[in-house]
Amino acid sequence: MAAAALGVFFILFFLFGFITGKSQGGKLFDMVSVYTGMSIPSLDYWLNKAKDLSTVFGEETLYGVTSVLRKLNLVHLKETVRHLEFVDFGDASGNVYTCLRRYINDYGYVGMLFMQGAVGAFYSLFYNNIKKENGFGILLIFYGVLMYPLFMQSIDELILSSYLSTSYMYLAVYILVIYFVLMRVSKKESWKVE
Repeated sequence: MAAAALGVFFILFFLFGFITGKSQGGKLFDMVSVYTGMSIPSLDYWLNKAKDLSTVFGEETLYGVTSVLRKLNLVHLKETVRHLEFVDFGDASGNVYTCLRRYINDYGYVGMLFMQGAVGAFYSLFYNNIKKENGFGILLIFYGVLMYPLFMQSIDELILSSYLSTSYMYLAVYILVIYFVLMRVSKKESWKVE
């Protein structure tokens, strides 16, 4: 079943690349290899050429926060673009750099080490707390929602740029409301059965 799902994924990946014009007639294996493996060489290229790091604290990682503050006229920072610059490697080009690129650009090498340590500590504490709870609860739901940016660290930084945004705050409120409504309904239903 997993092999069939993986095969369907690769076929859809190739078709979407063909439809959007990004496949450029290449082989499926070459396209997937370049897409999944480009982040490390791209980061290496950027590290070798990067001389000027950001002078604005959190310019790329705190994109959501600075965007909201700018709209409220609380800060006067230049408008930044979430997308990074493209790097060319022969026929392949992309702007995938891992999360380390944004951390180094915004906080330097020591800040990057601190951020990675803080991310590891946060997820470890969160996981151990859920493990102690030993059951299904609201923490498990939030952990499931918050795992995606951790998985995506090999491609891009989403932890700070996603969590510290209005959309994630709305999502947290929606999850809490739905959870407590479902818990109340399930308690009423179990009361009726007895």
